[in-house]
Amino acid sequence: MIRKTLTSLALIGVTGAAIAVASFGGAAYASPTTEAIPGVENASILVACTSNGADETHTGAQILARGKLWITEKVPYSQTNCHKNVNGTYRQDCSGFVSMAWGLKDSHWTGNILDVSKKISKSSMKPGDAFWVHNSSHQHMGLFVKWVGAAGGAAIVYEESSSGTNAHQSTWSASRVAEFTALRYNHFH
Repeated sequence: MIRKTLTSLALIGVTGAAIAVASFGGAAYASPTTEAIPGVENASILVACTSNGADETHTGAQILARGKLWITEKVPYSQTNCHKNVNGTYRQDCSGFVSMAWGLKDSHWTGNILDVSKKISKSSMKPGDAFWVHNSSHQHMGLFVKWVGAAGGAAIVYEESSSGTNAHQSTWSASRVAEFTALRYNHFH
């Protein structure tokens, strides 16, 4: 077991929520209060993380490099914690992961990600675009890396998928891909 040393602890006010941030050997994790985020389903679960300035413009390669960093850092899935690294501070769930990779100023969620993106055809997807679903029974998103074979079939995806897992690369089957809508970030370069 690796022993990590607590290097800092701070209480930060964030968009109607407060989080305690602890830094362990360069990676930072934040624990929220139980304050709700207005207008968000399950608002008592999701946490707002610190603002990261303005929405950034990135190429597909830059977006994937940002996503790959969370995979390398083995950032665990959580709707109630934030992760801080060189790319900013973001919620550790699927939409927080995509928000971080796209360079958004704040962690969005599947219900408002269309505020910063647009629907596109799967055949026009480029690395760094996203797969997205938001309905009454299923909410999820992941970063598109590349197709496995023909466009619209199986795909390689970077994602934060569920409790007990870390950010990781997955291969989605064509039937799983069919459940999702393709999105492109408005500031994709």
